[in-house]
Amino acid sequence: MYSISNKKPSILSMVPLNILKNQDLKVKKDQEKKISFNPVVTPIRPDDYHEKTSRSSSSSHSDSPEFLRINNNKSGHKNGKLKSFESKKLVPLFIGDLHETVTEETLKGIFKKYPSFVSAKVCLDSVTKKSLGHGYLNFEDKEEAEKAMEELNYTKVNGKEIRIMPSLRNTTFRKNFGTNVFFSNLPLNNPLLTTRVFYDTFSRYGKILSCKLDSRKDIGFVYFEDEKTARNVIKMYNNTSFFGKKILCGIHFDKEVRSVPNFETQKSRLDAETIIEKEQSLNEKHSKGNDKESKNIYSSSQNSIFIKNLPTITTRDDILNFFSEVGPIKSIYLSNATKVKYLWAFVTYKNSSDSEKAIKRYNNFYFRGKKLLVTRAQDKEERAKFIESQKISTLFLENLSAVCNKEFLKYLCHQENIRPFKIQIDGYDENSSTYSGFIKFRNFEDATRIFNFLNNRLVGGSIVTTSWERQNNAPKYHDGYGMRNIHTSSHPQITPYYQYSHANSLNSPHMRDLSSMNSSTRSLIKNKNFNKKVLETFEKQVRRGIDFMRFPSATRDENVHGIAEYIFDTYWNRDVLILDKFLSLLNSSPYHEGVLQKQIEEAASSLGFKR
Repeated sequence: MYSISNKKPSILSMVPLNILKNQDLKVKKDQEKKISFNPVVTPIRPDDYHEKTSRSSSSSHSDSPEFLRINNNKSGHKNGKLKSFESKKLVPLFIGDLHETVTEETLKGIFKKYPSFVSAKVCLDSVTKKSLGHGYLNFEDKEEAEKAMEELNYTKVNGKEIRIMPSLRNTTFRKNFGTNVFFSNLPLNNPLLTTRVFYDTFSRYGKILSCKLDSRKDIGFVYFEDEKTARNVIKMYNNTSFFGKKILCGIHFDKEVRSVPNFETQKSRLDAETIIEKEQSLNEKHSKGNDKESKNIYSSSQNSIFIKNLPTITTRDDILNFFSEVGPIKSIYLSNATKVKYLWAFVTYKNSSDSEKAIKRYNNFYFRGKKLLVTRAQDKEERAKFIESQKISTLFLENLSAVCNKEFLKYLCHQENIRPFKIQIDGYDENSSTYSGFIKFRNFEDATRIFNFLNNRLVGGSIVTTSWERQNNAPKYHDGYGMRNIHTSSHPQITPYYQYSHANSLNSPHMRDLSSMNSSTRSLIKNKNFNKKVLETFEKQVRRGIDFMRFPSATRDENVHGIAEYIFDTYWNRDVLILDKFLSLLNSSPYHEGVLQKQIEEAASSLGFKR
């Protein structure tokens, strides 16, 4: 019985059964040339391995990984012989800053002129399959890889400069501690200073592993292979003129390097002159957070702006990309997401002129559907002065008619989308039968709007005057409405036409709609029957309020009608809607009752009905 084994064929199966003894030496030599299978592993960036949540399908840094190259010779498997395999150590290069349109075929077309070029890979998002902006190149020859890096580094591919550097592991970063040089205040607005020129300038001092410029901040980085070279470059260029502008440079430590346990020990071994502590904080110290000290730094700067109403999904890079269009940015502070539906930020520019440009350009500008508020950032002293200046937001009103009462002023503010802090009518002038008061607003802008709206405007037969200070001769009263000397009718009030008065009350949406219409529109919607009933009700109120002993002839029908017309024209500006509202309040307010009584007496006297 035959048995079937699942085991893989042993090496014995590769040896012919009829091999001759004199062929032992030849077989031994052949076996030495053969290499067993090893899986081909694409180098993976260490952080990609640990962060499985990343959506990128990246290859990455490696010192010099072994690659297994398959011999494509089709004649390799003849006469029972296996294909031959050979192991090659390839030189990997990292290529970054790729334009989104650059593909693997694009890179192959560029680097195929180098004989030892093997392959190219562009890393893609695992979901969208779009380019992540970086990839890897593999060469068989180290010298040729360095030649390609030297010749093509920082050249443009599809309109964007590419960046090529050796693919390095984190161990290499630790070995080269203190070799990353940070440059500040670079004149990157100078078209002559390109990344390639920057690279060529410093490559003559030693081998460069990476080089990058950031025009959004006017900064740059050069990562040297050797620490001694980095120190020499700093000593030569720090506080010197570079392309006509004084620059600063010093050792920069990446966030990953600063997290190393012995970072402080290693840092202490470096020269203090080679480290720019102030500039280090620009890049990563102030990102999102609630650091109070950070906010004070930005808010006290004369070059800082304050940005309000940012979308909650806004990132630090979004702000950097958007606001750097007017000039290089020194630092950014972005608030945390709060209960309110927006974020705020401080942005500090390197030049004060750029902060002024930003305010003019971005204030009231729409950013991702939200209207931004951009102002100059204020320190504590300036904020205190601003709060003090808000005391001017109290608006004083004089010569108010009975119509222009507290409810009227509330309604006016509501119509203008203003929320007043306080409204008070606290003065009465018996000589002119007018009132005075004040409105406290939450800000000066709202106060100014009402000032301009009411000043010198005829309301209810009186021209209102507004001012920022109370008039010294303005009378005050403290006993109710101050209507002690006004004769009150003993006749019961006649209920007005409530069907319409209720529909047009202050709390009614109908009344709110009417208030926002101009006079011509309002006249079109008035109902003739409504007008007639309001005026009839008003005339009945006038008749009830006439004192027969003082004005005996005024009680005749034609005279009552004349007095009512006079009051309607003089005090109410022939506005039926406001008059109707006034009538609806007579039952609940002695104040309004007294106002009407005063109007009746003045009208009767003016028309000559007084005894």
